[in-house]
Amino acid sequence: MSSAPFGLWNTCGGTLIAPNVIVTLATCLVKIKSTVADPAIHPSQLSILVGSERTENSAKNIFKASKFIFYPGYRLEVYRHNIALIVLEKNVPQNLASPISLYDQPITDDLKVRAVGWGATTSNNEKYSTNLNYIDLNISSIGSCGIANSMWSTNNGMNICTVNREEKGVCFGDFGGPLVTAETTPAQLVGVIDMIESQNINENNVKCGTRGALTYHTNVRLYSEWINQNIRENIIA
Repeated sequence: MSSAPFGLWNTCGGTLIAPNVIVTLATCLVKIKSTVADPAIHPSQLSILVGSERTENSAKNIFKASKFIFYPGYRLEVYRHNIALIVLEKNVPQNLASPISLYDQPITDDLKVRAVGWGATTSNNEKYSTNLNYIDLNISSIGSCGIANSMWSTNNGMNICTVNREEKGVCFGDFGGPLVTAETTPAQLVGVIDMIESQNINENNVKCGTRGALTYHTNVRLYSEWINQNIRENIIA
């Protein structure tokens, strides 16, 4: 998914989890510096790219939003419950894109995961990629996960912690996009890409793609009941 510039992040990703529902970050949809669920724009102003691996798309890949749904209790200042749903005006045809299922098992360090997004390919690159990219990450329970993010205590809580394997990682423009299983067919949605932190807690400037850098992802398993309830309430027959 790609969107027009607005909100806390100029461009965000998202994941189709029902024919007319996308999951993303709350921070992708709220006003800049807003700590509560205060949308930056009306849903009808949001255009969403679906079912394409390039930003050069045709009209069939563009869908309009009809509603934003924020998880109750979302708070930016403590990165609590950073998740939201976008309800589309119409269903995405199955031949264009199929919804992904949610991963429903406990998160373990040996789970193979992959992040997908349109983010910048270097820290100094202000332009986002025109191609959909992916990177394999390691889920980790190292002590640095809790030092860099005080909200993290376990990967089965609100956030999942991953570590860059090499000089590659997620970057600006990837936020809101999917963290998926890398070795299951079809892939399942594990998390929503949330924020980047350096493993060096004394480093002020966070750089994308640093070896050993941490990324946090909203754990969708924790919100599955809320997600499924809202899918049922907003389904288009």
